[in-house]
Amino acid sequence: MTITMTLAATLDQPLPSRAAQVRQAVADASAQEIGLAVSSINLSIVSELEPLPPAEPTPRNGTGP
Repeated sequence: MTITMTLAATLDQPLPSRAAQVRQAVADASAQEIGLAVSSINLSIVSELEPLPPAEPTPRNGTGP
């Protein structure tokens, strides 16, 4: 089975490593969730997304600042 995807990605890491992460996640999900063996995953990155801002730290004791 071949999977073809079109997606947008952030540029906070090199595109080849981002593409490898996406391919691995799709292959794992295909095998685990629906039981399909994937022979290839074709990605087309067509748009850039802005990275998410860093998450605000949560106080450990729950009392706030």
